[in-house]
Amino acid sequence: MKEIAEHEDYVSALALNADRNTLLATSGDQTLTVMDFASGKALDRSTEMDDELLSVAVIKGGRKVVCGGQSGLISIFSWDQWADRSSVCPGHLESVDCIVPVDDNTIITGCGDGIIRIVSILPNKILGVISAQSEELPITSLAVSHDKTYLAACVDTTVQFWNVSMLYNDDEENEPGVEEEDLVEEAGEDEVLEGVGNEDGEEEEEGEISFDEELTPSIEDSSEDEEEDSSSSSESSPRKPTPQFGKKGKRIDPEKVAFFEDL
Repeated sequence: MKEIAEHEDYVSALALNADRNTLLATSGDQTLTVMDFASGKALDRSTEMDDELLSVAVIKGGRKVVCGGQSGLISIFSWDQWADRSSVCPGHLESVDCIVPVDDNTIITGCGDGIIRIVSILPNKILGVISAQSEELPITSLAVSHDKTYLAACVDTTVQFWNVSMLYNDDEENEPGVEEEDLVEEAGEDEVLEGVGNEDGEEEEEGEISFDEELTPSIEDSSEDEEEDSSSSSESSPRKPTPQFGKKGKRIDPEKVAFFEDL
């Protein structure tokens, strides 16, 4: 057994970069550590942030690492530049407890305020909401199914499932270009922060996901009788269209988000 004892406080999350055979670890001591699987040694460690780091994910082909913090900030690191973060993404009201990538430019975050959000990274902005818990119970863990159809979320003593297939089906259409990302990085952290939340700015319009339809679950009938009733009723009432994403559109109201029923 090998053991790496780099942190002075609890290790909160792990993320793998398979291309580099490295493991990333965030900690309550406000640092991020990069470890090598082959040697079992720590390769590098970030400087101490002003926030406990609770979650971590690798995006943009391994060139960027995002870490969720106790205060709600998402810290963004460039690979091999661990001395300090290159940018931050604000907008979360409470701690960012877990992160799963959607694609190289988009992540899903689970937070202490009970909200699951879709977030764009470089440009940094919140695109929409998947779930808003009325009880404000924290989202402690997230996972995506192997076929990228369902998102599972741990909420208190329950596991909830959401159909998020449309996120992966349309990720190519909404993918920002490399030139846009480079412009954001060259602007620097201060200018990035000024641009976030400006609904009149250009960066708020590019690549924004439209939530004209609520995200709704797929529910299987429990018996053949229910299937017959459903098929007969469908003749009189039209089927609800599958929600689609566009580059522009209104944001979903967290209070109007539908929840999964029993699967």
